[in-house]
Amino acid sequence: MNIKKLLIIIFLFTIELHSYGQNQLIASVPFTLNHDHIIIKVHINDAGPFNFLFDSGAGGTLMARSIVDSLGLSPSAERTNTGAAGIHKVGMVRGVDINIGGAQIKNVTIMRDAND
Repeated sequence: MNIKKLLIIIFLFTIELHSYGQNQLIASVPFTLNHDHIIIKVHINDAGPFNFLFDSGAGGTLMARSIVDSLGLSPSAERTNTGAAGIHKVGMVRGVDINIGGAQIKNVTIMRDAND
């Protein structure tokens, strides 16, 4: 299995699979491999594209404060997040729509880095 097919499979867990037929292509996601990091282009609430880096140690979907603020999004709550870099406070932004390779993922909660 090549890395592109594996990447598509990774995205499937975030999309409601029961509404799609088996073996039906949902999205084609081009990516860049940079020093063993997978980087894809995403659109947030129809803005972008933005570079998205897969980080399995992040503890959730984390976006830079500067990007969240530039989109006019505001956190509705704050929490402590634990990731590979340790413990830090993040703002919780609810109701975000993310488009990845043509697949729309609606009403996502993201974390805004409080230390950006």
